[in-house]
Amino acid sequence: MNKNILLLVVMGAVFFMLALQAFQLQGINAKIDAKLTGASVASRVASANTQQGGETQEQMMARMHPDQVKKQSAAPKGLENIPSMVGGC
Repeated sequence: MNKNILLLVVMGAVFFMLALQAFQLQGINAKIDAKLTGASVASRVASANTQQGGETQEQMMARMHPDQVKKQSAAPKGLENIPSMVGGC
């Protein structure tokens, strides 16, 4: 009789853990879906920009690297036209 009770307790614990992990998996899937939805919105905006002529190099730098754009605007007048990266791509 003790073995049957022990077996039922272990099976109940396993079933509880499976149910808990199923709920956790649903939460993770919801987060992934939300991120994919955000990515699809970003890709639609990017394609709209491309269709309308896209963005210039200066606009991209201001959007992607605002700290570098601020540093360049504070540079002395004689150093405005030098490249910001040497040997990079």
